[in-house]
Amino acid sequence: MKAVCMGEMGFTAEIFNEAVYHLKLDGYHHPNIEDIIRRFDQIHKDPAVQYTSAQISESLYEENQRLKRIVKCSKCKINDSNALFLPCAHHVMCIAFAHDTKKCPVGNRGVSDGVRTFLG
Repeated sequence: MKAVCMGEMGFTAEIFNEAVYHLKLDGYHHPNIEDIIRRFDQIHKDPAVQYTSAQISESLYEENQRLKRIVKCSKCKINDSNALFLPCAHHVMCIAFAHDTKKCPVGNRGVSDGVRTFLG
């Protein structure tokens, strides 16, 4: 599909990737050629929808950083969060710091137990 859009229709790789990126943001996980052409037309007719590659890269970088903060321990900020507090079920600390925690830092409730978890 990319070869057809670039070879026969004259799209650049950047234009093709931008259209596919916007379609995926809107929930089109398997767009067809018509979807890509339609999105290309929308992007280039509506100035509010135009994004540069730098803006897209910056937003992806920011999202990546936000997700990394979510999986890191809220106490040491180094280890991954791998302890689940009971009964509140918050998952915000590594097991090393969770052992000494009597109160959940998120729910502010007493912790009766901490369970080690593993990312799959």
